[in-house]
Amino acid sequence: LLKDADLLVRYVTAVVSVSSVLFFSASIPCILATKIPVSLGQLVVIWLLRTLLGILLAALCGRLAMAIGWLS
Repeated sequence: LLKDADLLVRYVTAVVSVSSVLFFSASIPCILATKIPVSLGQLVVIWLLRTLLGILLAALCGRLAMAIGWLS
């Protein structure tokens, strides 16, 4: 799907894909271990907010890496 996409788009997609899976899979055991009363809907909202922040941070880091010359 992203074979012909810009390098920055591929970078952001890769970072966000990995981080969103890690955010969701790591937060559930942590919350269950601490007995915090959080519903599944709240977990999804937390995951969505973390994913949106991940997109912003990955895009900023990707742009910075391209400006410095680390991604070319």
